[in-house]
Amino acid sequence: MALCFRVRMVGLPAATAAPDQIAYLDAAASTPVGLDYKQRFVASLELLPGQTVADIGCGPGTDLGRLADAVGKDGWVIGVDREPPHARGSTAPPGRAV
Repeated sequence: MALCFRVRMVGLPAATAAPDQIAYLDAAASTPVGLDYKQRFVASLELLPGQTVADIGCGPGTDLGRLADAVGKDGWVIGVDREPPHARGSTAPPGRAV
């Protein structure tokens, strides 16, 4: 026997437009906790100048600049995301990432 529950949600605001994912991800990455995490994450990769690194699922590219700094001017950073708005909204510095 299947049970069915009907719940009435009260006190919630009316439905609104979906939040801007790119703005949200950029804001989260720029918090003190986000910055500390990103710094430790990139350090753990032990990247060297001249290496190539790929960020699969890069979202709006919040990590691409950090990765480009780690691999230097002779390295390559490739950011890939399946959501076209993320690629268009990339925060990567021009000419530093592909």
